[in-house]
Amino acid sequence: MAAVAAAEGVVLGDDPVGAPIADRLLDEVFAVCRRTAANRSSMLQDLERGHPTEIAHLNGAVASRAARRGLAAPVNATLAQLVRAKEALVHGRKG
Repeated sequence: MAAVAAAEGVVLGDDPVGAPIADRLLDEVFAVCRRTAANRSSMLQDLERGHPTEIAHLNGAVASRAARRGLAAPVNATLAQLVRAKEALVHGRKG
């Protein structure tokens, strides 16, 4: 994702205390996961209600921007494909 951000002109930089931003962000992701472990994600709620999720605007957007720049974002692309497949199952159509 950092390569996609750089190609799009987004400067992630380093944390003021010297830790690479990617490390700091990963630590924050895990902290949020711990704090919200009992919550039901908005995507899960969307699927349960038969609504479309926001996957196209999150992981799908990263994968699309990567592809336009000739870069790979396999994790983002796979996550987007998996959620879209689940949406198709929930909505009773082929993915």
